[in-house]
Amino acid sequence: RVISFPDGNAASNAKILPVASQRLLVVWQENGDAGAPVVHLGISDDGGDTWTSELSDHEVSVPVPWMTDFDAIFVGWYPQGGASVVFAASFDLASPLHYEIYETHTTNNGATWTGQTALTQVSFDEDHSRSARNPHTFYAGCSGQIIVWDEVEENSGTNEIHLSSFASGAWTGATADRIVSFPDGEDGSRPSITGLDEVSLPQMAGHEGDTPDTWIAWTEFVGGDVDNTEVHLSSRNVCFGSSVGDPLAGEERFRLVLFPNPARDHIH
Repeated sequence: RVISFPDGNAASNAKILPVASQRLLVVWQENGDAGAPVVHLGISDDGGDTWTSELSDHEVSVPVPWMTDFDAIFVGWYPQGGASVVFAASFDLASPLHYEIYETHTTNNGATWTGQTALTQVSFDEDHSRSARNPHTFYAGCSGQIIVWDEVEENSGTNEIHLSSFASGAWTGATADRIVSFPDGEDGSRPSITGLDEVSLPQMAGHEGDTPDTWIAWTEFVGGDVDNTEVHLSSRNVCFGSSVGDPLAGEERFRLVLFPNPARDHIH
């Protein structure tokens, strides 16, 4: 079954999001009427039986020459329900292409999007030579949206994991690099971020008194060998963003969690 308007413009990288009772959004990358990639949208208000995108295109971002590495999340803490789409894009017309991370979002269940007027840049373009790629995003109820990606670090010359969070109406990573991986000369790529926040923790049995956490995991090459990779982790044991400007420690570690606590007999 095809739910994107069949106009031959190559739709790809679809993400599906529930934003309200019976309302589903599907967002994807597709060439627009001008021939350049834009973010397209389909809305279903009957649980997926019919979609607005079956009848016509609905573009929710301005066109860019090049777009890739697409991700999206549901943002349920907006009063009317919302969603955010993040991606890597380049406005260069000729190679070598330089990518930065951009975002467009809705706060009214998909009716309007910020990117229909202009895209919001969330990564820092210092010298227009270091491409940002592979964004992944997470929404913490206590601190807002967080986006991570991989990018070459200026001093070490290796790919490190960068981060941008939304604070005081702006993205922290848009004005300065914020690196959350240890710059050990090894290339890191394709980060993934998730967490437990102050909203969801009380609803999880056995976790009512836990402190909110945020974790970022990524693949890192060892010794410059493309066939030798390990999984690295960076985390915080507090609600992310509770101290604006205090970055993740960048320490790559694992936490040992024991249950039950306290315990009289066996633990696991």
